[in-house]
Amino acid sequence: DAFFMSRLGGDAGVGDTSFLVQYSADGMNKDKGKQGKVVARLEAATVLGVADGVGSWSQYKIDPGLYSKNLMKNTALAALEISKKRAAQGSAMELLSLGHSQTKLKGSTTTTVACLAGNTLSAATIGDTALVLLRNGKIFYRSPTQEFEFDTPFQLADTKMSDGYGVFCEPEEALEFSVRDIRPGDVLVMASDGLFDNVHEYEIEQIVQDKIKNGEGADAIAQELLERARIHSLDPEFVSPWAQEKSQTESGFIGGTLK
Repeated sequence: DAFFMSRLGGDAGVGDTSFLVQYSADGMNKDKGKQGKVVARLEAATVLGVADGVGSWSQYKIDPGLYSKNLMKNTALAALEISKKRAAQGSAMELLSLGHSQTKLKGSTTTTVACLAGNTLSAATIGDTALVLLRNGKIFYRSPTQEFEFDTPFQLADTKMSDGYGVFCEPEEALEFSVRDIRPGDVLVMASDGLFDNVHEYEIEQIVQDKIKNGEGADAIAQELLERARIHSLDPEFVSPWAQEKSQTESGFIGGTLK
């Protein structure tokens, strides 16, 4: 329910690049739309983040999206501050740690922060948000996730503010990974479990292939993935990735998920 991203303006490597931060978006309800953005400047690099606030906070009358939205905003602003002091934008772990340190709220989230510099993508992730990289329309890399058990992901939180509400993680517990040899034309999809629990990998590949074949870009791909996830999540007969995993412990379970 929250993300930010940088978009390069002009040729990669040119210092005059736009850094677009969109830190509040409801991924399953297009009518709500985007609620806020910050525009700044960043040296040639791309920084992206996605966070999914944990819904169970609503039982304590705490908005589950508040922590994730502020984490993304603070992580994006950390990248901006670093860019003012040195040429690079900082590592994914550094940005996540700085964003976390400025987010003093009750709540928790799963999250992935990624940095693209040159032809190397590096990232840090906590929980079951994830990214996939596609080349020539086929997935050639999917990031790891962290779960205590099925449907119980690791969660990032201010452990002092949220003490007593559950078991939470600090940024140091994030998984770090990198992918080298990123090439022109590669497609990166970053999302929460709302996508990956409801849309199969072969569907992601087909959507990317079809949109590129039709000359459409990233916005069209994202909208189609979003719509496919929404449709599957509401279909009690669809055999979703989430249902397939759940069926390993609960026989015959089918359907999408809105959790």
